[in-house]
Amino acid sequence: MLKQVQLAHDPKMKIFTKRKHGLGITLVLAAALFRGRMLAVLWAGDSRLYQLCKGHLEQLTRNHVFDRKELLVLTKAVGMDNRFTPDIIENAL
Repeated sequence: MLKQVQLAHDPKMKIFTKRKHGLGITLVLAAALFRGRMLAVLWAGDSRLYQLCKGHLEQLTRNHVFDRKELLVLTKAVGMDNRFTPDIIENAL
């Protein structure tokens, strides 16, 4: 899953290229992979994933934003900078 996200981020793919006035395109992402009794979660940007277990809802991810006087500034996303590293967690189910 990480390899596919990094491929999308690769500048050679030209998916997230600069536009007029230096503004580019970014992608917020949240993905989950289940294998047996393991859960792997990968995310970047203003996105959240939750797990519902026995009637309890637990937030697994946190937003990558900086709150600045009623303006939310994205701090991490696919295509945002040259060194993209998503956050990843693994949980046993």
